[in-house]
Amino acid sequence: LLSIHDIMVEGPGATRNGRKAQNALGMQVVRADYEKIRSLSVTLVGRCLIEAFTVGKEVFLIFSAPNEDSRNVTSTEEDPYRMKEIAVRLHFGMNGCLYVGSGGRSPQIPKWKQNDDAALKINFQPKSEASFSLLSQRKSFDSGMNKTLDKWFPLISEGGSAGLMTGGAGLKRKRDSVSQTGDDEMRRNSSLVTIEARGTTISIHPSAETARSKFARLTSRDSCSSSFDARSVFDVIRDTGRVDASLIVSDAVLNQELFPGVGNIIKIEGLHKARVNPRRHVASLSDGELRRVVLHCRLYSMAWLNCGRAPAKLVYNQTVCGTCKISSVSMQKLGGGPVNTQHQSNHAYMSRVTFWCPTCQPSSIGENASTHVGVSRELAESSLPTQPDHRPVISCPAHGPNRLMLRRVRKLESPNASRLFQTCKGCQFFAWADSHFPSCACQKKTILRISKTERTGGRWFLSCAHGKTGSKKDGCEMFEWAKPSHLQPLGSLLTPLL
Repeated sequence: LLSIHDIMVEGPGATRNGRKAQNALGMQVVRADYEKIRSLSVTLVGRCLIEAFTVGKEVFLIFSAPNEDSRNVTSTEEDPYRMKEIAVRLHFGMNGCLYVGSGGRSPQIPKWKQNDDAALKINFQPKSEASFSLLSQRKSFDSGMNKTLDKWFPLISEGGSAGLMTGGAGLKRKRDSVSQTGDDEMRRNSSLVTIEARGTTISIHPSAETARSKFARLTSRDSCSSSFDARSVFDVIRDTGRVDASLIVSDAVLNQELFPGVGNIIKIEGLHKARVNPRRHVASLSDGELRRVVLHCRLYSMAWLNCGRAPAKLVYNQTVCGTCKISSVSMQKLGGGPVNTQHQSNHAYMSRVTFWCPTCQPSSIGENASTHVGVSRELAESSLPTQPDHRPVISCPAHGPNRLMLRRVRKLESPNASRLFQTCKGCQFFAWADSHFPSCACQKKTILRISKTERTGGRWFLSCAHGKTGSKKDGCEMFEWAKPSHLQPLGSLLTPLL
């Protein structure tokens, strides 16, 4: 079973993971476990972690070339990395994370992650005092790159913009202070440090210099970087929009070459705060609109980074807009574009389910918002669970109705695949949530799904549980739009990404 919160790790999560890895800077690898590339496990032993940095949603760990003492032990003539620095790339996918254990203790893995095998596990021990001079190497990339953004975003008061937008110098000073304190701590601590990555894709970057070049090239555009430069992001998106007139803003902000670190949630909430419709072409945006997009994506990223969890979501996975409170949220699988330009090729990852408020984010300047309000209210009344219902409410015998969660069966091989059920946060209570749904001609309970198309995106419908497999029709193809009587018993527990 997968939670609806199993969403792609975005820039703030990757940045926090990168900072965790910095606990082992200057330390030597004594053991490495990576089943997919056993030779990597062997060749890492004896090397020092000399750099750990984040680029957008990627974390790079740079290991030194082996010294003379470890080269004979860790390397063979067939080892392609025996004389080189090694750059290990970590991408955290849907819900990967990195855990660190210090003082000789193993990392504390949450219960819900303990069934996942570790993608990579590395044990470190302190090196000689000289190795700690390597800690300053990473900082050299950041010098002189902070920019003041007030002239680009005058809508923010002078007292608050520089700190918020640059991540501020204050954040960097705090990070450096913590790093220096950590240096002193490691000098005194002779225990192991363990780094363990779970749910993570591990790969070897072509070279350490390539990874460093990527950092140097993109750090000023990284939504979570202390060296963030809004003008750089503004210029590259504007220039790309001029070259490719078909580029929509939804694709532009998700492009990791243009705005690294921005993921789907940051994109959706940033565009909503900027009051820009995600389907608009970049070429159609005024300078003020594009500045607002860059601003709010940055602010949302930094708020997420600083508190460790995503701020309140006003439209993402919502049925009613959290800003205007009257419009139902539109949703559509949007982006990626046709593979017909150099800017859109290989960007299938940008085709994501996107949410927006048609009232707050009209599709064109001057569009009559009242039309959207009428349509939205009609849609809400006909297909969204916003009205009270007199059916008996499912309740946990031990904890009542307030601790219930609505979930969907995710095991495709199960005879109950995709059915909805309710369970309790505090005990093992279980009950099917679809008893009031009709059955199809196959004598199975119909499955509640939501449309993601341009014309009907956001409308719920009931369909045959079997559906189709390839060109073969395995089910009866039953289909009907869901009625309020189907949705109301589920109440506010029903969300679009369920």
